[in-house]
Amino acid sequence: MPWWLWLIFWAQLAFVAWNMIRPTVHVTLALLGPMFFTAALKWHQSRRIGR
Repeated sequence: MPWWLWLIFWAQLAFVAWNMIRPTVHVTLALLGPMFFTAALKWHQSRRIGR
Protein backbone atom coordinates (compact mmCIF):
# COMPACT_ATOMS: atom_id res chain seq x y z
CA MET A 1 0.00 0.00 0.00
CA PRO A 2 1.50 3.37 -0.99
CA TRP A 3 2.04 5.91 1.79
CA TRP A 4 -0.31 8.49 0.27
CA LEU A 5 -3.14 5.95 0.39
CA TRP A 6 -2.50 5.49 4.12
CA LEU A 7 -2.48 9.28 4.47
CA ILE A 8 -5.90 9.58 2.82
CA PHE A 9 -7.23 6.73 4.96
CA TRP A 10 -6.07 8.30 8.23
CA ALA A 11 -7.29 11.75 7.15
CA GLN A 12 -10.77 10.38 6.50
CA LEU A 13 -10.70 8.49 9.81
CA ALA A 14 -9.66 11.63 11.67
CA PHE A 15 -12.38 13.62 9.88
CA VAL A 16 -15.08 11.11 10.90
CA ALA A 17 -13.79 11.02 14.48
CA TRP A 18 -13.74 14.84 14.63
CA ASN A 19 -17.33 15.01 13.34
CA MET A 20 -18.36 12.57 16.07
CA ILE A 21 -16.48 14.44 18.79
CA ARG A 22 -17.36 17.98 17.67
CA PRO A 23 -20.94 18.12 19.09
CA THR A 24 -19.57 17.02 22.46
CA VAL A 25 -16.94 19.76 22.28
CA HIS A 26 -19.57 22.37 21.44
CA VAL A 27 -21.80 21.27 24.32
CA THR A 28 -18.84 21.27 26.71
CA LEU A 29 -17.78 24.75 25.61
CA ALA A 30 -21.35 26.00 25.90
CA LEU A 31 -21.58 24.65 29.45
CA LEU A 32 -18.09 25.62 30.64
CA GLY A 33 -17.85 28.99 28.91
CA PRO A 34 -20.27 30.90 31.19
CA MET A 35 -18.82 29.22 34.30
CA PHE A 36 -15.28 30.27 33.36
CA PHE A 37 -16.52 33.77 32.54
CA THR A 38 -18.31 34.25 35.88
CA ALA A 39 -15.36 32.75 37.78
CA ALA A 40 -12.93 35.11 36.02
CA LEU A 41 -15.26 38.04 36.68
CA LYS A 42 -15.53 37.23 40.40
CA TRP A 43 -11.75 36.74 40.65
CA HIS A 44 -11.15 40.07 38.92
CA GLN A 45 -13.59 41.89 41.22
CA SER A 46 -12.12 40.34 44.36
CA ARG A 47 -8.63 41.37 43.25
CA ARG A 48 -9.78 44.93 42.57
CA ILE A 49 -11.44 45.16 45.98
CA GLY A 50 -8.38 43.65 47.69
CA ARG A 51 -6.16 46.35 46.24
